[in-house]
Amino acid sequence: MQVYYENDARPELLRAKQIAMLGYGSQGHAQAQNLRDSGFSVVVGLSPDRNSAKQAAADGFKVLPVPEAVRGSDFIQILAPDEHHRSLFENEVRPNLKPSAILSVSHGFSIHFKQIVPPASNDAVMIAPKGPGHLVRRVYTEGGGVPSPRTHRRRRDERGGAVHVGALLLSGWKPGVDRLHGDAGCGRRLLRRRVAAGRNEGALR
Repeated sequence: MQVYYENDARPELLRAKQIAMLGYGSQGHAQAQNLRDSGFSVVVGLSPDRNSAKQAAADGFKVLPVPEAVRGSDFIQILAPDEHHRSLFENEVRPNLKPSAILSVSHGFSIHFKQIVPPASNDAVMIAPKGPGHLVRRVYTEGGGVPSPRTHRRRRDERGGAVHVGALLLSGWKPGVDRLHGDAGCGRRLLRRRVAAGRNEGALR
């Protein structure tokens, strides 16, 4: 197990980049605010008629339709509920991804079960804070961070790993370890049920 700390980060790799948070729920609001307050450029990708879009705008974020947010961003963090990942990715994310953009999730369910299959041209990473969004945000505002499992699904060069570790640490998640799955509500519960039933035993390794 390798553990990363704040001095392992290379935040300069994210300074000139735009980050899109697709979702503004429990994790979305915390991750978006933590990154913004760390000095990074963050937009929120949501349908403008959603209540969460109105909350993001009230919190000072630029809110764009998902396709527009994806087209203009270099780091795409998908924070919608797991059950919506496939349709969101295929209909709104994949057609608008820059070839150099990094795709990120906060839970490994959709990657492991191929609800999202990242294009060969794009790096994909997981950043999974070990705690609900309100805790991630509160600990950050107190000057700390919560642990975050992290992993790479694909790595074409050093860029993906370096940017990933930069985002991990500067969002308030100081220690991190390699694992496929972190805390996320419905996906984690479903995995537990499947494992208990003797199916997909390797999913949590």
